[in-house]
Formats: sequence, C-alpha cells, structure tokens
Amino acid sequence: MGIFDALSGRIGHFNSVAVPVPNDIFTKIKVLPDETEIRLFATALDIAQHGVDLFFKPGVGPVIKDVKQYDRSHFEKLNAVFLIWIFHDYCNLGILDGQKEQSKLENILGIDNEEFTYYLEQLKHSSDNPVGLDKLWNEIVKIIHTMPNTQENYLVFAREFSRICKFSK
Repeated sequence: MGIFDALSGRIGHFNSVAVPVPNDIFTKIKVLPDETEIRLFATALDIAQHGVDLFFKPGVGPVIKDVKQYDRSHFEKLNAVFLIWIFHDYCNLGILDGQKEQSKLENILGIDNEEFTYYLEQLKHSSDNPVGLDKLWNEIVKIIHTMPNTQENYLVFAREFSRICKFSK
C-alpha cells in the first residue's frame, strides 16, 4: 500500500502539510533556556509524532487514504492534543510544575489562547486513571473526522498509544 500512497500523492500531501508542524514546534522547544525542559518537551513531541503516525503512517495508518482532507490546522490541533495530554502526565508525575510551565507550552504550540485553554481543560486527567485514554481519544476523533468513533477503534488506539508511551521511556 505504501507505493500506492506515494503514487496517489498522499505521502506528498502528508509531507507538505503535516511534517512542518512538528518542525516548527521543535524550533520553539530548542530555544527554551533550560536543558531539562528542552529534553522533556522534545520527548513529548516525539511521542506526539508517533501518535500522529498511528493514524497517518503510509501503509498502516487507517486514515492515510483520507489525508488529503486534512490541512495544516488539523495537524497543529492533533499535535497540540497529544502534547497537552503528555504535559498533564508530566505534571501528574511531578516532573513539571503545571502552573509554571503552562505558558511555555502555550507558546510552543502556537495555537490561540481559547483553543489552548479548551484542550488544557478537556484533556486534564490524573495519575489515578493513567490508562483511561478516552478523553484523548474523544478529542482526536473530533480532529480526525474520517475516523469512526467506535469502541473497536478506541481499543486499538488505547493499546497502540500505551505501547508507544512504554517504548518511549
């Protein structure tokens, strides 16, 4: 299927629309004054990119066939959702001080304040329920509108995203 995706222009579209988003985010991360913050946010970005790949990676991503329906703003929101989710994980583990670091994350993401506040609140979770990825899933399927919001799709996502997070440690 990878060759068909290349010939159909799907890979080219993904590369021109989606790839610049994490590059822009990383540019903002690498100018942070603290080396530890740089590493934490860069690791979160890496996990976010693996999350995006779950859906759009040629050959295996279930919505690669629909990638031309998505523009840069979709990928900005998708990266924001994953990064905010991971930000809450970092705060729950005591790795980051949420109040202190929230403005840095907002600057890194570059999305408008209202959208940032919405995602920050919607994706808030505690360490009491670390596997409960339902909040993350609900926001993702709002962005990836061609992905059916079914229990089966959620379970596949939860399994695969949990695997990514364990692998990234």
